[in-house]
Amino acid sequence: VRIKKYNAVIQVAPITESRVRVDYRLYVDPGGSIPAWVINLVSKKMPVTTFTNLKNRLKAQGEHRGGVSFISDK
Repeated sequence: VRIKKYNAVIQVAPITESRVRVDYRLYVDPGGSIPAWVINLVSKKMPVTTFTNLKNRLKAQGEHRGGVSFISDK
């Protein structure tokens, strides 16, 4: 099944020196005959996977550039 419509928006805004607010909005219309419960199951995991990967990439980038101060493992 090909995804007919997909739109993702990630907005990151600083709150304090050490905290950020992240808004993540995702819209996917896979088309075809995939049941809604399957789509909902996958879509719940997407933000966690996305931000885990983003965090890992930023950490790796920070190691090359001397650190990224606002990322922690807490």
